[in-house]
Amino acid sequence: MDTTARRRTPVRAALATALVTAGATALALLAPPATADSPVGEPTVTAVDEPTGDTCWLDVDTMVMRCWEGTVDIVAAIEEATGQPVVAVPNDELDPEPSATEPGAADGPGLAGPPSGPASTAVVELMMTVYDDIDYGGPSLSYSTSDSRICGIEHQFPTLGTWDNRIESVRGYNGCRILLYQNTSFNGLIYGPVGTSSNVGSARNQASSLAIG
Repeated sequence: MDTTARRRTPVRAALATALVTAGATALALLAPPATADSPVGEPTVTAVDEPTGDTCWLDVDTMVMRCWEGTVDIVAAIEEATGQPVVAVPNDELDPEPSATEPGAADGPGLAGPPSGPASTAVVELMMTVYDDIDYGGPSLSYSTSDSRICGIEHQFPTLGTWDNRIESVRGYNGCRILLYQNTSFNGLIYGPVGTSSNVGSARNQASSLAIG
């Protein structure tokens, strides 16, 4: 047996250990530092089903949600976040508030008519805001699009994440209407289509999916 090779083995093991340790140290030094939390007043960007503030906004084109603590002017907040003007004409300034249909009036989403024109990103169109309380109170979630067809196409949300079973009132903009469903994937119509409602009645805290169109 080669005794020289046997004597070299511990030396090689020690050298390998030293190289691994040095590599780990170098990687730690190259790793980027942890970032601080967003400054006060800045929106936090979160997963669609994980809002972290009282006033939230969902861009349905990108499915990115931003939230702010407390009650804020959602139009001003969106304009500041995007650098684009927001069009937000309340439905009650367009037409009298329509009556909601009886439950079971439709089997699935069916709001949108044919597209009215090509897509555009010139402005942000506010479509709908849903509220945690009646009379447009409590935390809110607003939906917007930059598509000029606005609600000429239908926007479907088969699940509502942390907004499941929370909606108590809805406010529509730019002629958009909403359908609320008791179950996920648009099963069990319980309210709508309606443009604006300060109290969704028996559908309060019952909606698990919705469509806007």
